[in-house]
Amino acid sequence: MNQMICSSLNVNGIEKESITSIEQLPNEIFYEFSHYLDGYDLYYAFSNLNIRFENLLKHSSLFFKIKYLHKSNSPSYDNYKEFIHKYKHKIVSLYFSDHLPLYQFIQLSTIDLSFTNLQSIIFHEILMSKFTVLLFYLKSLPCLFSLTVYPYCVDNDLADIYHMIFQLKFLKYFQMKIDNDETFNIDMSIINNKEFSTIKYFIIYHSISLDELIDLLFYTPQLIHLSCFGIIDRYDDIKPKKIIKLNNLQHLTISIYHLNFDKFENFIVKLSSQLIMLSVKINRPNKSYLNGARWEHFISQHMLYLKKFIFYHIDVIDDDDFKITPVDELISNFTSSFWSMKNWFLYIIIHDNELRYLVCPYNHSGNSSLTTRQDTITTFGFDDKNNAPAQSPSESLLIDSDNS
Repeated sequence: MNQMICSSLNVNGIEKESITSIEQLPNEIFYEFSHYLDGYDLYYAFSNLNIRFENLLKHSSLFFKIKYLHKSNSPSYDNYKEFIHKYKHKIVSLYFSDHLPLYQFIQLSTIDLSFTNLQSIIFHEILMSKFTVLLFYLKSLPCLFSLTVYPYCVDNDLADIYHMIFQLKFLKYFQMKIDNDETFNIDMSIINNKEFSTIKYFIIYHSISLDELIDLLFYTPQLIHLSCFGIIDRYDDIKPKKIIKLNNLQHLTISIYHLNFDKFENFIVKLSSQLIMLSVKINRPNKSYLNGARWEHFISQHMLYLKKFIFYHIDVIDDDDFKITPVDELISNFTSSFWSMKNWFLYIIIHDNELRYLVCPYNHSGNSSLTTRQDTITTFGFDDKNNAPAQSPSESLLIDSDNS
């Protein structure tokens, strides 16, 4: 283990001494290892070599990232238990691939304030009821900055879950993804304690009404980045007085299933005027969002700092004789000089029986997950010379990507 083969180097005529033993490597190399190796694997590899590595593991600023897998049938289980109890104060991240490794880990140790340097936790495939119990312990962690959870068997009511999340005093990043099409109740009005959260990066992957999202945002005034995938419309009106102004919000990604443009526009205007990046995906056909002139006016009047704009709209082709021409009103609306000056272009993507409209920075579409292998894409820009829309010569460009 401790023997290495390394040829000598000659730099500017000066021969450097060859490294032939792992003991000759500086501590910084092992610190670098800790960024890429599982913490227990690092411990198991170096703990019994010599006193230097024992001290390196125990007393240095070397920290561990743990990706916990199924270990109950492994002969190293006892060693793993010993490692956790000896070095839990040096663990900075925990990753659980599903519920079984999590339950085994909990048998080894409770995730509590004894994990004094734990900054990040990712829970995959965890029962929501189990996650709810764990949240009571996570509240005691002194520096938990990042939390990601993929729960299953989720009850209809998520208000209590979000309330407990917002009580994590040091949390900066939170992501929750629920893989089903159910609708949930998030009535934050029943919460008596109105403490503000420290969250700055908030990512939501589940269905949520705009009113419910507005209620959640009341608790997150420090937001810089918001991503919400699954906006639906359940209520007749948005209550303007409820919308909190997020003065630090710069990045907004939103995926909409049912919401008219008027409500969306009112929401954005009252939410933040400081946006630098806006990404909007419309998953169900809604022609009101295809008004390029309205988008131009909206951006010009209310998003003066916007640098990057991505708009994606899915429609269905139900006419065998369908053709795309640059004289279409839709194309004209998105191909004025306003769009070309910002280097934002309209792409028409034909995928099976779907017609996908994509507005984004030039060449972004080829790298986007919104396009798939062998999609036909037509690009429209603006011809300054003739002051008219112009179709790109790259019509029928085939996107070759790994996405399927």
